[in-house]
Amino acid sequence: MPKRTRDHNAWLLKQLEDPKVAAAYLNAAADDSIEMFLIALRKVAESHRMTKVAEEAGVSREALYKTLSEEGNPRLDTLTAVLKAVGLRLILEPEEVTPSGGIPLDSIGDRQAAPPPARSVNITRTPRGTQHPFPQYPIKPNPLSYAPF
Repeated sequence: MPKRTRDHNAWLLKQLEDPKVAAAYLNAAADDSIEMFLIALRKVAESHRMTKVAEEAGVSREALYKTLSEEGNPRLDTLTAVLKAVGLRLILEPEEVTPSGGIPLDSIGDRQAAPPPARSVNITRTPRGTQHPFPQYPIKPNPLSYAPF
């Protein structure tokens, strides 16, 4: 009796119809590389029917395929139009939270504030040269570790 399996591509395209899944997929691809982002955006566009996305984005279907290829180089207006056609939008965020803070995100729209930067812990050296994150509880040397054998 043959195994009942589903085509991975068909399953992926079905999953990418959900905007939350598509956004997570595109963010993960963007973290990898621009080429992977374009391939991922092409998959998302395919899940929403490429012809329909091309019409809503105001480009031809062939141009959309070329734009969303690995060698593609979409203009910003094309990229935002394609994202809008699939129910997504482009949001920029700082690459890294700086200790100086900058503009808190809660002052811009209804976004939540960025978490405060992590505090550094003072590390002291013990007589044996090991580090301990809590200086008030120093590591005491084990007398058995100095026993000659």
